[in-house]
Amino acid sequence: MSRVTVLGTGHMGSAMVKRLISQGIEVSMWNRTRSRLTPLVELGATAHDSPAKAVVNAEVVITALTDGAAVNGILGEAAPGLSKGTVIAETSTIGPMAVTDLHGRLPDYVHLVDAPVLGSVPAIKAGNLTILAGGDKAAVAVVAAALQPLGTVKHLGPIGTAAAAKLIANTAMVNCLNVLTEAQQLAASLGVSPELTDDLLGAGPLSKSVARRDATGARFAVDLAAKDLRLALDIADLPISATTVEHLDAASAIGLGDHDLAVIAHRDRHIHH
Repeated sequence: MSRVTVLGTGHMGSAMVKRLISQGIEVSMWNRTRSRLTPLVELGATAHDSPAKAVVNAEVVITALTDGAAVNGILGEAAPGLSKGTVIAETSTIGPMAVTDLHGRLPDYVHLVDAPVLGSVPAIKAGNLTILAGGDKAAVAVVAAALQPLGTVKHLGPIGTAAAAKLIANTAMVNCLNVLTEAQQLAASLGVSPELTDDLLGAGPLSKSVARRDATGARFAVDLAAKDLRLALDIADLPISATTVEHLDAASAIGLGDHDLAVIAHRDRHIHH
């Protein structure tokens, strides 16, 4: 049986713990906010008071944290407890450059796989998450075996490849939701009904954005979406993304930062920037 440690039990991390426990996987965990661990302990996971204690004897360590600084900091704290051969599956969206930097910081006796995911909490619950993977073939195989209950691992190439792919996917998805918002605003200004607008947009290139707007159970916070687009803007000149960030920041400024991203496309919200 695989021994898995999860560092970070926010929406995604806690869903991973629940799914792994339900499939008979032995799970240890750590989270900065201890209260998040209590319901998971009741399900059978083991809580620890430090990252270093949580990773002792783990075959795979999953990081599900906010950003690159958090990942570097927490894995730095965890380093004394890491065993030779442990594989770290970095599922946070931190970008390819941060992944490469992290790879250089880790002890030589552990392996890193950048393993960002496509999908949200419902996909984890159903076990059909798509886990992108970048890294050594053998290390990716270990991650694929341990995380099989969560979904399918797709090996894309060397370290950083999966992080790059995830950033591209997120940039496209977030920008398309903003385009949907603008199309809806135009339709309203022209007096076109919401029903006809949905019929038009749902049958065209924004069909997946319409579905994402109406999805239930998805948890991709506005502030995290803005963080991801800023990672993309650090790499390339992306004027559409820059405009979308302004819209996301405006949503955050009126208290929607921790709401799911789809809130920017809800017709009952009028967010201006």
